[in-house]
Amino acid sequence: MGLKHTIKTIVTEYCQQSSRKLWLKLGVYIVTVLLVLPYLCYNREFSTYQLLTRQNETVLKMKLIEGNRIRYQRSLDILNQSKSTILQGFPKPATSVSSSNIVFDRVNNTKLEVDKKRVLINEGIAITIITVSRDLVLNNDMKTHYLLQSVSEFVSLLNRSKPTYNVHLSVCNVDSNPEEHEDVKLLPPWIPVYNAYTNIQRTYSDLNAILDKERKDYVFCMNKSLEQNLSYVMLVEDDALPHSDLFGVLETHVIENKLGQFRDLEKALYIKLYHPTRLLGYISLDIERIPELISISLLCSLLTTWILTTIFPRSSTMTIFAISILVCVCTTLFIGRATIVNFRRISRYLYQITPAPGCCTPAMLFPRAGATLIGNYLQTIKCKRNFGKDIALVKFARENGYKTRYIQPNLFQHIGHYSSLRGEFIKPYIVD
Repeated sequence: MGLKHTIKTIVTEYCQQSSRKLWLKLGVYIVTVLLVLPYLCYNREFSTYQLLTRQNETVLKMKLIEGNRIRYQRSLDILNQSKSTILQGFPKPATSVSSSNIVFDRVNNTKLEVDKKRVLINEGIAITIITVSRDLVLNNDMKTHYLLQSVSEFVSLLNRSKPTYNVHLSVCNVDSNPEEHEDVKLLPPWIPVYNAYTNIQRTYSDLNAILDKERKDYVFCMNKSLEQNLSYVMLVEDDALPHSDLFGVLETHVIENKLGQFRDLEKALYIKLYHPTRLLGYISLDIERIPELISISLLCSLLTTWILTTIFPRSSTMTIFAISILVCVCTTLFIGRATIVNFRRISRYLYQITPAPGCCTPAMLFPRAGATLIGNYLQTIKCKRNFGKDIALVKFARENGYKTRYIQPNLFQHIGHYSSLRGEFIKPYIVD
């Protein structure tokens, strides 16, 4: 009896200790997932925690409008300063559009004149900002002024980052009544502006006609960019702002391709520089998403298991590891891929190149050959409802077997909370 009682006592005490340790570990997980992470991530864009604590739409809209006002005031300061002085690395004031054939060579600090009879393709990017006026009044008689914000951000960024390759910056005004676009009149005189229409054109209310006009405008701006005779064309919509890493990342992954990632990148039809953040989650058909979720969860599980087995050396390693995997998968999903992928911004060498998802063209980079192919293709089709130019690009690439790429995290921020295409406010919680 004495031996049986002793064994029973030992087993009972062990089970009680194991139970206490198990509850302690579960308590750590629960506190982390339900208290610590919500506190850290409730304000993180597109995380599950933010979705659960989403603010009122009116409040969010007012925040967007205030952010727009602050950026607009900053853009005025930058552009007013640049009007009196031609900032280093940009073309001198042009008297006509034909002067856009002058491109600044940042390597030799000289200008390159392109002979129209003998086409010389230089290494660099022709950046064209596509713009249309918006009549919407946001608040206190203030309009959106997206163009001024976009141009000023490029001007500021080019002078801070000083890319080693040629960059040509221009604006493509596709407004049906070009003289009505007030923001264009506030631009520095040395920035070339191309007007798609010389006379007042009728405005369209039919969505099919609007989408087809957008296609024609894209072709016009693409051709104007190709005239700069640079190896890449970047078409940017005026409500997209470049990230501070833009030129460094393009230099590393595209212009010089130092990492050797996708050595045929210059043969891609196009390279997307932006995709809506809300569509970048782990639950997706894109091939890289689920492997990412698994690898991050495994890494976190191994780290968590090592820490807990160090604190509780007698614990079952496999039990801790199994629980850790479950918790880490849930935690990763709760935090959201949009937050986790931003850690790649620590270094421009960590940016990822993946096959391009479909949808949306706020910022696109085209190798010269791809730009020519797309320009020719878009001239042969007609866009309509459910077949915009973005869908047309995807269709053309798939049918002809062309590769398309996407650099992530996003190199542009989409600030457009008003759609000129549909003439209405976009839901504030889906704006980047």
